[in-house]
Formats: sequence, C-alpha cells, structure tokens
Amino acid sequence: MFSGRLSSAPTQNDINCVSPNWFQWSDQPAQGRFDGENGNYGLVKENDEPWELLTQRMTKVNGEIEAIYRGKV
Repeated sequence: MFSGRLSSAPTQNDINCVSPNWFQWSDQPAQGRFDGENGNYGLVKENDEPWELLTQRMTKVNGEIEAIYRGKV
C-alpha cells in the first residue's frame, strides 16, 4: 500500500501544480488484468474497501490545499 505521504509531498509546495490526480479508483485484480499487470494503484481495494491511511491523508490534504498554497500551513 502507498503511504499517505505520497499524496501530498511532491506537490504541496509546487505552485505550478494545479491538481495532482490519482491513477484509478480501485486496485487491479491480484490475478492481473488482460495483459497481466496487477498494480496497487487504487484508493480502494478490489472489494471496494478503502485504503484507510491513504484516503484519510488525501482527505486531509485536500481540505488544506488552499491554505497550503497561501502559505498558512
């Protein structure tokens, strides 16, 4: 699982970054998709269960982003 740090660290102080995005909603199947790729890119697991640490951190950062850009955080 990705650390919550990854959702903000590279972009939070970059004034050139308007909006980072996430690759996809859910993880790829463990057995792989049609081409065998089975990455853990999702905000939720295959069963739609959220990756708690990741989604909590992204929610926190999203709520603070305006203050971060204004230099108040």
